Amino acid sequence: MTALPFNTIFALEARSHMFLEVMAEHFKMTDEQVFRDIQNSHRELVQVLASKGIQYEDLRNALIPTTDRNERAYLFNWSKVDAANYGRVIIEHALPAFDPRSSHSVLLGDWLYHKEHNDWAIDELQKALAGAAEPYTGHGHDLYIVYVNNLSDGHADALHSRFQALPAYVGFLDLTFASVVKFYISTMLVRAFIKHRKFVIQGHEDDRSNSENISMLPYGFEKAGYSLRSLQSLLYGVFLSFKIERPIFLPDDTDTRFSLIAMGASPAELDEFEVVLDDRKLQYLKENHPEGLERSGFEGLSAADIAEQIRGKVKANYIYNLARSEDGSTMKFNILLENPGVARFLCALEHRPQDRQLRVITLF
Repeated sequence: MTALPFNTIFALEARSHMFLEVMAEHFKMTDEQVFRDIQNSHRELVQVLASKGIQYEDLRNALIPTTDRNERAYLFNWSKVDAANYGRVIIEHALPAFDPRSSHSVLLGDWLYHKEHNDWAIDELQKALAGAAEPYTGHGHDLYIVYVNNLSDGHADALHSRFQALPAYVGFLDLTFASVVKFYISTMLVRAFIKHRKFVIQGHEDDRSNSENISMLPYGFEKAGYSLRSLQSLLYGVFLSFKIERPIFLPDDTDTRFSLIAMGASPAELDEFEVVLDDRKLQYLKENHPEGLERSGFEGLSAADIAEQIRGKVKANYIYNLARSEDGSTMKFNILLENPGVARFLCALEHRPQDRQLRVITLF
């Protein structure tokens, strides 16, 4: 059988980037029109990146959560930085510690104080804080956060060691797995840039040509040996934004809705679909990918039980790796699931709207 060629969008950001929702509502666009607009914009993104010496395929691990790498938030007391632009001091200190072969999304921001929620959030932060020279006793007003994804153990520790030279350094949070503090911090940060090998990728003004490369951030990237690559912020924001995993609570989730439309699927509620794992597929996974079943904690369960557990988690998770065959006959996507505190694993699902089914392809 001839393999189908697929167009794949690693991640689409409609959680906090409102462009797609506003555009669709303002112009009263049909789902088909939105689908074509997303696909055309993504093709433009791929072409712009290629013209700047970057292959979109190489950014995968910087854009979606990985199962074998870490996510860390490094915390700093900005009041101890002897400069008004404390972010610049901290980022420029970190740049030499990045592996020149690696790719990461870097998110930045101050701790946002909220009168009703801050006390319990700080309690959770204090319990999770690691690598601190002394206990943190503040209330968050003085915290600056640097969030980095796709870190190996050694790379995560190298950044920690590097930051210890700064008097402002408070410690780090290992946010690889879901937690209350991870959820809270995910509401505070903005996508600053992607460190891809020896490139730094960021957005620039939408009225500036994509042929230009400028830095909108005063962080001395070129001085640290990085080459700047920039593109219009609409393309960057929609397609190059890393989303920190957090449960989806709202019934009308625009992020999942537009992700489904991006594949050409109807934005139907995914929890109305049946998840199907047939016995032959389960036997194949046992024989060829036993590590996936072990990591997931699904070993020993029947196909029906596994399918039911996955179904319970589909609605509350973001979907990634949005793949549509060029002839439109097949659509599939991944969700990231957790065996709490043990492992993260990806579940690949084929989206079959004609049958109202999500068929398990693999666990890995």
